[in-house]
Amino acid sequence: MAARRHSPRPPPLLAVLACVPGAEGGTARVAETLKGLPIALFGRSTCPYCIEAQSTLESAAAGLANSPVSVVWYDKLPQGGAAWDALKAETGQKTVPYVFVNGEFLGGCDDIKRLEVRG
Repeated sequence: MAARRHSPRPPPLLAVLACVPGAEGGTARVAETLKGLPIALFGRSTCPYCIEAQSTLESAAAGLANSPVSVVWYDKLPQGGAAWDALKAETGQKTVPYVFVNGEFLGGCDDIKRLEVRG
């Protein structure tokens, strides 16, 4: 049996968000780091749409190798408000969640549900 290759672990999203508040070019640094993450969700821990999007993404990723869903609840972060402001500015979307796949912004919960239906 051949040995399984393990992909290097993506950088933790908390480190990504640490680049945002007050950092020159912070949003660009977040976008650059997101390119290394298969699936990333930024949201608020009490938002039902964020929780639904997380569930949808985790179900879809369950059958894919090396596609973990990285989740950041920015309401749990000391500088979460600044992170949310940066995401709003970067994406133009004013509501949560923010879903990225391989660094590409896909949208929010409704967008993910539409993709799920289309397969």
